[in-house]
Amino acid sequence: MHDVGLSEYAIAADTLLEVATEEEEDQWNKKVELEIGKLTKMAAMGYLDELSMHNIDSQLELLNIQNRVYEAVKVIRKTTINTDGALQIGLEKYAGGTLASNKRAACLEIWKCAFAQAVEGKVMGVEELADLLIPELSPYHLLLKSL
Repeated sequence: MHDVGLSEYAIAADTLLEVATEEEEDQWNKKVELEIGKLTKMAAMGYLDELSMHNIDSQLELLNIQNRVYEAVKVIRKTTINTDGALQIGLEKYAGGTLASNKRAACLEIWKCAFAQAVEGKVMGVEELADLLIPELSPYHLLLKSL
């Protein structure tokens, strides 16, 4: 942000986009960094090339999906003391009776990690979202239905 104040738009854009892409863990912060990075890149170049635009917009769309998941589960987080409590309620609400099967133990652990990230509003990759949402890969398809 300091570089923006100095009108060093190219440096600011590169820094913001790199931090958003490589380091940021919080959904809201990543969105802000991508949006400001996009604007500063346009200010530096006078335009935004199609590849850069597509890359940034794809990341923003992924964040939009993550935010929808977060909105669906944040009520659970607000009613519990910590993430573990939210995870237990999420398992009961979205997993139903599928926990009894030992065959699904690995799927359950993967789902728990993805659900914890969603509850905390953390940035997730495509793989984590798929683990959480795709009915063919997970027995926890009720979460998808609630979106």
